[in-house]
Amino acid sequence: MRRWAAGITVWGAVSVTVAMAIFAGVVLWPDPLELFADPWFIAAGVFVACGTLIVTRRPTHPIGWAFSLYGLLVGAALMCFALGIAWSDAGRGTDAGWAEAIGNCLATVAVLLIPAALLRFPDGSLLSLRWRWASWATVVTAALGGTATLLNGGWGGDAQQA
Repeated sequence: MRRWAAGITVWGAVSVTVAMAIFAGVVLWPDPLELFADPWFIAAGVFVACGTLIVTRRPTHPIGWAFSLYGLLVGAALMCFALGIAWSDAGRGTDAGWAEAIGNCLATVAVLLIPAALLRFPDGSLLSLRWRWASWATVVTAALGGTATLLNGGWGGDAQQA
């Protein structure tokens, strides 16, 4: 990928992440200060900033892309949680449940990007070819975990039963 194309892509991801965070925090969330102090929110900002810095310097570096994707997924998850709160307050219980389930799915996949990035730390490649199984295990775990949280409606059955 060319350097300018990578820059446009990653800065687009940053813009979307910031827009989702601001919309979720200012428009939808009941207490914006609570959201802006949330560790998920802070981690999303730090990861997307680090990912952007890495990608603008080395466009093919997988850790930069993983960090940027982590920030984007967490921003989308927070947006879904905020929509769930707004829809729940409006009496749209089914929509609120789906928004929360999708938010949990995105958050699960985001969390599982961290071990995938750590396996490739610091130069973007695995330590040896023997580590391929661990890399594939994180991909399979992310897919299964995201699907399970979507089907379950949350993490570990924590969704309200009607």
